[in-house]
Amino acid sequence: MFKGLGFNVGSLHSMIPQKERNAALNDFRSKKIRILICTDVAARGLDIPHVDLVVNHNIPREPKIYVHRVGRSARAGRFGSSVAFVTQYDISLLRDIEKLVGKKLEKLPVSHKKVTTYVTDVLLLKREAEIKLERQKFGEQREIYKRKDLAMNGYSQEDIEKIMSDSKNRKRHPYDSSKMETSTNWKAAKKRKV
Repeated sequence: MFKGLGFNVGSLHSMIPQKERNAALNDFRSKKIRILICTDVAARGLDIPHVDLVVNHNIPREPKIYVHRVGRSARAGRFGSSVAFVTQYDISLLRDIEKLVGKKLEKLPVSHKKVTTYVTDVLLLKREAEIKLERQKFGEQREIYKRKDLAMNGYSQEDIEKIMSDSKNRKRHPYDSSKMETSTNWKAAKKRKV
């Protein structure tokens, strides 16, 4: 999608082979590419110097994940910034992060006129990317990986099924008020790990 907007990017996520991940990381470190799109696989344990900006397209359920994500910038006393896209449905998650870091996060005002200029292109390219992922059965592979990860982290089969069901319901009804309940269920399942 970003390439379609004219950006030279690399990606880092668990669904690509390690060799390709290493190549993308090396390209970013050597400044061959200036944008590296990552899942939380890059939130910890990677030494990536000179990250000027971390953009969070979503707010994670766990505040510590957010801290690890933004920790990619401002390494070893360097300057770095973070931006997060927040909807009204993310406010409770944002408050949890503020509580953990001990400070209120600043709101960045944006020009709606400028945003509107790019929305059509972005939405069109996003849909094309979704179609491509569907053809590659990306969602099925992702679900298998997620189930495996939950099992490896000690969740019971019952909790895994509940988490997966909640996740599917959120995708079908992303703006449903039950999001708060789902977040609570996720935290409760974490406490019941076997």
